[in-house]
Amino acid sequence: MSQKNTVQLNIRIDKELKENAERVLADFGITPSSAISMLYSQIVMRNEFPLELKRNKSMTESISDKDEKASDKMNQKDSKGGVKIKTPQNMFI
Repeated sequence: MSQKNTVQLNIRIDKELKENAERVLADFGITPSSAISMLYSQIVMRNEFPLELKRNKSMTESISDKDEKASDKMNQKDSKGGVKIKTPQNMFI
């Protein structure tokens, strides 16, 4: 990767987490910049985050409930049993 094709990435991270991670990376001979580049490369190659991410069950249920309520408000039945779909003005469906 040439220098002119790189960008600087500034992040905030817990000091102790940074220090501990950098110790582990150093054991592998990997710089923090290389580790981030490796992470980004895996994201692009897999087209997904390379670690398993899970949501708290109650959070997932809460989000699902909110989505269902919003959907109910948007799609109300008319007197003939048909669905009225409410859309913002100037929106084509």
